[in-house]
Amino acid sequence: LISPWYFGGPIHHIKDKTLLSKLFSNFQKKFEIYCQEQNIVTEFQRLNPLLGNDELYQNDPNLFYDREVVYLDLTKDLSQLNKEYTRHTRKNINKAKANGLKVYSDLDHHKFIKLYWDSMDRKTARKFYYFNETFFNGLFVTFKEEIKLFHVDYGGKTICSSIELGN
Repeated sequence: LISPWYFGGPIHHIKDKTLLSKLFSNFQKKFEIYCQEQNIVTEFQRLNPLLGNDELYQNDPNLFYDREVVYLDLTKDLSQLNKEYTRHTRKNINKAKANGLKVYSDLDHHKFIKLYWDSMDRKTARKFYYFNETFFNGLFVTFKEEIKLFHVDYGGKTICSSIELGN
C-alpha cells in the first residue's frame, strides 16, 4: 500500500491520549488482519508532521525520517512572508509576475480535473491514479467547508491547479 500523492496516514481529532492510544492500537490490529487477508505485504506512507500523525507511530521501528517539510504560516502578513522568503524564491515570484502569471482561487474543479488527467497522461501513470470525476465531485461536496482550489493562468489559459484541504 502507498499513499497515491504526498501525505497520507490517519487523521484524528482525539485529545485524550490514552483513548487515542487504545483506538489506534485496535485499528492497527484490525488493519494487520485485513492486510493478511488481502495478501498485502508492505505499506509506505508519507506522514505529515504538521498534522502530528507521525506521533501515532513513535514506537514503530520502521518509521524513519525521509525529508524536511517546508511550510508557510499563512496567518502572517504578506509583507512579513515576503521578508522570510529566500532571495531565490523572491526572484521567482517577481519573474512570475513579470511574465503575467495570475494566481486566483475559485471552486471550478473542472479545470483541476482536466489538468490532473493531462498530468497523469504526461507521466504515463497507471489507471489506478486516474481518479474519476465522481471522486472529485464527492471530494468537493464532502469537504465543501475545508477545501480551497487555486489556479494559475498564463495568457488566459489555466496552466496549473492545486487543491488544498484544511482550515
